[in-house]
Amino acid sequence: MFVVQSLVMGGAERLILEISKELIKRNCAEVLIVGLDSKNEYPLLSHGISFRHADVVYQLSVLGKHRIEISSLQKIIDEFKPDIIHSNCYMQEAPVREIINNSIAYFTHLHDNMPAFRKLKFFEIFSRRRITECYEKQRLIKQYRKCNNSFIAISNDTYNYFNKNLPDDLSENIVLLQNAIDFNKFYYNRPRTINIHNIIKLINVGHFAFKKNQIFLVSVLKILQQKNINISLKLIGDSKSVKSVFISEAEKLGVMNIIELAGIVDNVEDHLKQADIYVHSALYEPFGLVLLEAMAAGLPVVCLDAGGNRDVMRDGENGFIIKDLDAEKFADTIIKLINDKALYSKMSVNAIEFARGYDIKIYVDRLLELYQSKLHL
Repeated sequence: MFVVQSLVMGGAERLILEISKELIKRNCAEVLIVGLDSKNEYPLLSHGISFRHADVVYQLSVLGKHRIEISSLQKIIDEFKPDIIHSNCYMQEAPVREIINNSIAYFTHLHDNMPAFRKLKFFEIFSRRRITECYEKQRLIKQYRKCNNSFIAISNDTYNYFNKNLPDDLSENIVLLQNAIDFNKFYYNRPRTINIHNIIKLINVGHFAFKKNQIFLVSVLKILQQKNINISLKLIGDSKSVKSVFISEAEKLGVMNIIELAGIVDNVEDHLKQADIYVHSALYEPFGLVLLEAMAAGLPVVCLDAGGNRDVMRDGENGFIIKDLDAEKFADTIIKLINDKALYSKMSVNAIEFARGYDIKIYVDRLLELYQSKLHL
C-alpha cells in the first residue's frame, strides 16, 4: 500500500505510479495507492491502478488536545491487509504511523529535505512554528522506532540531510535508491540535431512555484532575444498565483509572445520529444526526475545547481550545471549548445545513455530486494 498526499503532478507522485505499474506488470504484488486528498492529475498514468481516498484529520497541539481522526484509513488497512506500507515523508505519513501493526513492514520515501526535520537551533526556541514542528517530529520518530521503520533516500543530498538530522538508531536504516523513469516511454530513438536557422525550442516541466524559479527564465529569454537568437519556451505545469507573477514579468520584458503556457498535460513525453533543449531553473531540487525524462528524450540539459540534481548532471557531458544565479551565463551556455552542432549531438547521445541506467525496471528490482529483506513472512 502506497500512501501519498494526492496524485497532483510531481516527481514523487509520478514515481509511485511508475513503481505501481511495474509491480502490476510483473504480477508480483497487489497494489493500492491511498491518497489523503482525492485529487488525481494523472488519469492516464494511474489507469488500472487501485486508488482510494482516506479522509483523515491529523492535528497535534503542544499544549491543547490533539485532533486525530483516522478511522477511514484504518478501515482501508483492515480491508486491504498490506504486507508493506510505503509512504512519503512527512506529515502525510504521520497518520499512517499512528496505526502500527507488527505484521506490516513500513517504508518512508525521503523525497525532500523536509525543513521540519532540522535540529532545533537555540534562537528558534522562541518560534512557535518550529516548536510545533519539533513536537510533531518527535512524535513521528517515536512511531518510527515502534515499527522499525526503513527509509529510502532519493539522492545523495537527501541521504546526507536525513543522516544528519535523524537519530543515529534510525539513520542507520536509510538506503540510497535514486529515482527512476519509464525509459522506453521517453526514449527518442533518432539522432538529434540542432539548426540555428530554425526556432530553438526550450522546454521546462514543473508546477509554478517560487523554488522552481521559472521567473528566472524570463530574464534568460530576454537576453537570448537581445542576442538575436530565434527562440521559444514551452512551460508545462500550473499554479495560478505564481504563474500570474511569471506572466506579469514576461509581459514587462516583452517576451510573452515567445512563451507557450501548456498547463497540465498527460503526455509530457511527446512535448519533450518535440523540444531541443531542456532548461531547469529550480533553486532547490531533491533529485530532478524530469531531468532524466528530458535526457531520455535526447535533450541536453541546462540547469542551475539545485543540490539533488548533482546526482544526474554530468557537467559538460549530458548538459551544463550553472553554479551561479546568473541569467547572462545561463543564456550564453544555451547559445554555446546552439552554435556547436557536434557538441549538441554528443550531449544528446550521452544524455540518452545516462538516462537508460535509471530505468524503472532496474529500480524495481532493487526495491523488491529491500521489501523482501523487511517482510514479516
